[in-house]
Amino acid sequence: MRHVAWGASVALGLAAGLAACDAPRPAQPALWTLYDVAALYAGGASDTEAVAKDAGLPGGVAIGTMLNNTMPPTLAVRPGFADTYLVGYTTSEVWAHFDEIWAQPVYIPVTGWSGGPQGPSEHPIFSVGAGSLFYSPFWRMIYVEVADGAATSVREILDGKYRLHPSRGWVAPLAPEGVGLGDAQTIPSGGAIMGTGWLDGAQAPFIKYPVTPVAIGDDEVIDEVPIFHFVFVSTDGALVAPAIPAVLGSGPIGSHVPMPTGDGPTAKYNGYWRVYNVLVPAPARVFAPPGSDYEKALNDAHVPSDPSVTYGMDVTDPANAGVIAARLGRVAMRKSCFGGLDTSVPINGSCNYLDSQYAIEANVDPNAIVRTDVTVTCPIVSLEGAPVVQP
Repeated sequence: MRHVAWGASVALGLAAGLAACDAPRPAQPALWTLYDVAALYAGGASDTEAVAKDAGLPGGVAIGTMLNNTMPPTLAVRPGFADTYLVGYTTSEVWAHFDEIWAQPVYIPVTGWSGGPQGPSEHPIFSVGAGSLFYSPFWRMIYVEVADGAATSVREILDGKYRLHPSRGWVAPLAPEGVGLGDAQTIPSGGAIMGTGWLDGAQAPFIKYPVTPVAIGDDEVIDEVPIFHFVFVSTDGALVAPAIPAVLGSGPIGSHVPMPTGDGPTAKYNGYWRVYNVLVPAPARVFAPPGSDYEKALNDAHVPSDPSVTYGMDVTDPANAGVIAARLGRVAMRKSCFGGLDTSVPINGSCNYLDSQYAIEANVDPNAIVRTDVTVTCPIVSLEGAPVVQP
């Protein structure tokens, strides 16, 4: 078992160091897509190869969090927490040193218009490919009155002067031929589905997230929401971000926006996130029982161990694996609560888990919550282990 422990003064000093990531510096904007990850795998890269290593997140973003290194590659589904709920999410794009990204037009052929689209095509026409720094998977839908198949490029649409009807946003990353949904395949519930459209007259496979909203602001800029990655100090003094679940936020830092739901968890979380480092406070520990993947993740990152952390026999009993599954990887302010099933209960329990934006902002010094220059596309595909249901 390895856990973090250090004094408050040291933590604040390290937080100041992390804050230096925000200092103005020359940096080249960079974008990594599913095409880039597939190419890295094809070139022999391992799933621990990282991108965006110079943008503030210690170690960068491992490509194994985007695609599984399988034949063919499939979307990787990562666990996280959103407003205390266990969620699964995918990562399809990573940006470094972009202050903002924009929605781009995607044209949906329709047979007619009578108060709304009539006979929309299943083959959209995309305007920007994944090889451009202007690409994003967030699209402004524009219905176009043109026979399905009569146009396969934006140039043909514009030259044809067809009637256009701007509509809402749409999340649909472009994907290399053959990439599969993997565990994100929740058809017919709609967490992620695949399709084929057109780009400059050529077929363009894509992955669509039907229930993920797109918050398009002024000048077609995509609104961002924080995603929090926990940062520790390794045994050699380096800052590390081990592979434990991230926490997905609900609104801008300090906004105290409630979770986007009426009666319970929904998938109505934004798909575009700004990574924030959270320097874990001194009393906090990770729920990582012996033999768990998260104990290994902390060990691999050389996070100092804390021998005072103990787990009760009922916690480590394999018969209770299903019960503790939703607790694994949560960061708690009270390590003593790990001693039993009853004391380690999430949601209204005594652990005071840092498993929501509100809990992080209420328990962590603001100076230890640091904005990075990394942004990501991370649609939620499952909640509490259940598929996201399309309305």
